[in-house]
Amino acid sequence: MNRKFISLIEYSPPNNLTKRLSQFRILQYNVLADGLFGLQSDIGSFSRVSPKIAHWDYRKELLLQEILQFDPDIITLQECDHYDDFFQPELLRRGYSGHFAPKPSSPCLIVSDKSDGCALFWKFDRIKIKSLRVRTN
Repeated sequence: MNRKFISLIEYSPPNNLTKRLSQFRILQYNVLADGLFGLQSDIGSFSRVSPKIAHWDYRKELLLQEILQFDPDIITLQECDHYDDFFQPELLRRGYSGHFAPKPSSPCLIVSDKSDGCALFWKFDRIKIKSLRVRTN
């Protein structure tokens, strides 16, 4: 699907920053946790979706293609329950570092041993994370 991008006015950092920041792309995507969708016998109450489409093996490469086609510098994923076994290794091979923050009481744990949560990825050759703090409540 072709998406319309909105160009932002160039950002001028405060005077104490000597380097001018270039433009960067941020992509936000809800990947729909497998535990909320494909692992449930009722397909997570998605009545208009065939079980074939709900299956993670069918969706995972399509999701990766959808995300990467825009060449984002920063990627945020919601309802991510395949961080360690898919997104982190696949995106690392493509130049991204990442961090995962699982939901403390994920509904995915009812049908799976994997919690869903939010994942943050950034191109490690363009962006350096100085600190990262995750709230636990």
